[in-house]
Amino acid sequence: MSGKSPAINKKTIPLLSLTPETSASPRVVKLCPIGVGTNIVYYKMCKMKQVFVNIVTIQGFSFAFGLNEEGIVLASSFNPETLKRLLKEDGYEPMVDSSQGRDIRTMVEKYFKGEKVILERIPVLMKGTDFQIKVWEQTRKIPYGKTITYGELAKKVNSSPRAVGMALSRNRIPLFIPCHRVIGKKGIGGFTPDVKIKRDLLKLEGGKP
Repeated sequence: MSGKSPAINKKTIPLLSLTPETSASPRVVKLCPIGVGTNIVYYKMCKMKQVFVNIVTIQGFSFAFGLNEEGIVLASSFNPETLKRLLKEDGYEPMVDSSQGRDIRTMVEKYFKGEKVILERIPVLMKGTDFQIKVWEQTRKIPYGKTITYGELAKKVNSSPRAVGMALSRNRIPLFIPCHRVIGKKGIGGFTPDVKIKRDLLKLEGGKP
């Protein structure tokens, strides 16, 4: 018999629980490896944490955000399917439920209607390196309707424009972390998923196109 231990498959396997505790609909669980025996891997069922997804389609924009029971925004995206994928990768069970986070949803709707709404005051969960979080925190300080360049932001965090741009490209909470307000010295700069969205957001706020 080989003395090598079997490799653990770290991928989670979505299942449907036949006996949900609090809901009439099936709940998603995953299998988590908890130990290794002789040529066998032991698993246990572990429930995925729920996160509530709001989808806002208004004024030509399609925007989605997910928040937990405490009202903290975990992720957002201009593509609802991308948001759901990100949340699942983090071990959450996305549930489309507009009754949760109603106040935030109202603020987002007002924002897209052109009202001056300070979305960056809404609590968010930043997941990244110390440097990335430092960049994102500075980005949240950029006022509504204003823009700064990658170089100007780089000076605030004692880094380079390129490093700042890379950190902003990892922003999982657009709008609440307003990376669209950071532009290039000679151009608008990049934006995921489409630079047109960045241009439209700046136009909406009255910033530079």
